[in-house]
Amino acid sequence: MCFGRYVSIYDLQDAVENGATVPIVYEARQIKLAENANHDELFAEIDELLEGEKNPKLRLREKLLGSEARLHDLAVDFVQHFAKRNEVVDSKAMMVVSSRQICVDLYNQIIALHPEWHSDNINEGAIKIVMTGSASDASEMQKHVYSKQEKQTLRTPL
Repeated sequence: MCFGRYVSIYDLQDAVENGATVPIVYEARQIKLAENANHDELFAEIDELLEGEKNPKLRLREKLLGSEARLHDLAVDFVQHFAKRNEVVDSKAMMVVSSRQICVDLYNQIIALHPEWHSDNINEGAIKIVMTGSASDASEMQKHVYSKQEKQTLRTPL
């Protein structure tokens, strides 16, 4: 909906110029869907999952985007790219994925490649997940859900 003209626009470039944030560099990187997966096996599993599903397209998308082979490829690409970038300049990285489950699964893939990056301690470790959660989440999800104060702690460099 539009209710008239903008009174003021404060965009990211303004925030960088004012020192409120640092420049953000976006590098689009794509990993093909289920590139290395056994497609017959994957589609059989998908058919089983989607049976009686209210929104089969969402479940299909989740299954394809979150396939173990794809997340492994993504983790390898991320680790290599991040290492190469840090040879030039110390930096941080942020990844955005399509679901909390994919986020946790990707985290696990990255930690499998670099176990030293993990720590259960909020003040230690090189990689953290920041996501919302609820008491009904599975325990593998809940360990990545932080309080408001803990999230504030994560804003500082690890």
